[in-house]
Amino acid sequence: MRSQLPKDATIDKEEWKGNTLAFAATANKITITGSLVVTDKEFDITAKLPLMLRMFEGRIERAIKEQTASLLKEKR
Repeated sequence: MRSQLPKDATIDKEEWKGNTLAFAATANKITITGSLVVTDKEFDITAKLPLMLRMFEGRIERAIKEQTASLLKEKR
Protein backbone atom coordinates (compact mmCIF):
# COMPACT_ATOMS: atom_id res chain seq x y z
CA MET A 1 0.00 0.00 0.00
CA ARG A 2 2.98 2.32 0.36
CA SER A 3 3.01 2.93 -3.38
CA GLN A 4 -0.54 4.30 -3.13
CA LEU A 5 0.26 6.91 -0.49
CA PRO A 6 -0.05 10.54 -1.56
CA LYS A 7 3.26 12.26 -2.32
CA ASP A 8 3.05 14.43 0.79
CA ALA A 9 2.31 11.45 3.08
CA THR A 10 4.86 10.17 5.56
CA ILE A 11 4.98 7.11 7.77
CA ASP A 12 6.05 8.53 11.11
CA LYS A 13 6.01 5.36 13.20
CA GLU A 14 6.16 1.68 12.34
CA GLU A 15 6.96 -0.51 15.32
CA TRP A 16 6.26 -4.24 15.59
CA LYS A 17 6.01 -5.95 18.98
CA GLY A 18 5.13 -9.58 18.44
CA ASN A 19 2.05 -9.65 16.22
CA THR A 20 1.10 -6.00 16.87
CA LEU A 21 2.12 -3.06 14.72
CA ALA A 22 1.92 0.43 16.22
CA PHE A 23 1.78 3.03 13.47
CA ALA A 24 1.46 6.73 12.76
CA ALA A 25 1.11 8.39 9.37
CA THR A 26 0.68 11.98 8.26
CA ALA A 27 -0.89 13.32 5.08
CA ASN A 28 -2.07 16.84 4.36
CA LYS A 29 -0.86 17.81 7.87
CA ILE A 30 -3.27 15.29 9.42
CA THR A 31 -1.82 12.51 11.57
CA ILE A 32 -3.52 9.18 12.16
CA THR A 33 -2.21 6.78 14.79
CA GLY A 34 -3.24 3.26 15.53
CA SER A 35 -2.41 -0.41 15.73
CA LEU A 36 -2.73 -3.51 13.62
CA VAL A 37 -2.97 -6.89 15.33
CA VAL A 38 -2.38 -9.92 13.11
CA THR A 39 -3.26 -13.52 13.98
CA ASP A 40 -3.26 -16.69 11.90
CA LYS A 41 -6.81 -16.18 10.68
CA GLU A 42 -7.63 -12.48 11.07
CA PHE A 43 -6.40 -9.00 11.71
CA ASP A 44 -7.77 -6.03 13.60
CA ILE A 45 -7.03 -2.40 12.79
CA THR A 46 -7.66 0.31 15.35
CA ALA A 47 -7.02 3.93 14.43
CA LYS A 48 -7.40 7.22 16.23
CA LEU A 49 -8.85 9.77 13.82
CA PRO A 50 -8.51 13.49 14.37
CA LEU A 51 -11.78 15.26 15.12
CA MET A 52 -12.00 16.71 11.61
CA LEU A 53 -12.02 13.19 10.09
CA ARG A 54 -14.47 11.55 12.48
CA MET A 55 -17.46 12.50 10.37
CA PHE A 56 -15.92 10.33 7.62
CA GLU A 57 -15.28 7.38 9.93
CA GLY A 58 -17.82 5.09 8.24
CA ARG A 59 -16.54 5.92 4.77
CA ILE A 60 -12.92 5.36 5.85
CA GLU A 61 -13.80 2.01 7.44
CA ARG A 62 -15.61 0.85 4.27
CA ALA A 63 -12.66 1.91 2.09
CA ILE A 64 -10.22 -0.04 4.28
CA LYS A 65 -12.43 -3.14 4.13
CA GLU A 66 -12.79 -2.88 0.33
CA GLN A 67 -9.05 -2.39 -0.24
CA THR A 68 -8.19 -5.22 2.14
CA ALA A 69 -10.62 -7.60 0.43
CA SER A 70 -9.16 -6.66 -2.95
CA LEU A 71 -5.58 -7.23 -1.77
CA LEU A 72 -6.47 -10.60 -0.23
CA LYS A 73 -8.12 -11.74 -3.48
CA GLU A 74 -4.94 -10.82 -5.41
CA LYS A 75 -2.82 -12.93 -3.05
CA ARG A 76 -4.90 -16.10 -3.53
